[in-house]
Amino acid sequence: AYEISTRDWSSDVCSSDLSISIFIIVATGYLFSSFCALNEVCLLMLGQEKLYQKIMIISLILNFILNLLLIPIFKETGAAITHLLTLVFWNLVSVFFVHKKLHLNTALIFWYDRQRQ
Repeated sequence: AYEISTRDWSSDVCSSDLSISIFIIVATGYLFSSFCALNEVCLLMLGQEKLYQKIMIISLILNFILNLLLIPIFKETGAAITHLLTLVFWNLVSVFFVHKKLHLNTALIFWYDRQRQ
């Protein structure tokens, strides 16, 4: 009693403006993440596994709460925004602690400003 649909869903999904905006939001998060370098690797190499674990747990909780708040309002776009905000939070906190522990500025987003001083 299963009905097989012959409708092509890919043309509806892939061509929509919603899909493009979701892609841009998620890609922005990963672009920001790439500008922050590999801070989690630095923390793990320093023996800061517990600190990294705390950052990940807080990011998980933030992601869960933001999903609960944003998905009912914005649907798929809310999930993408949540993902973006979680990536930004995770990377900024990691940059902060790598700078605090190693006195290194590993984020490319702050490198330009430092070179001007």
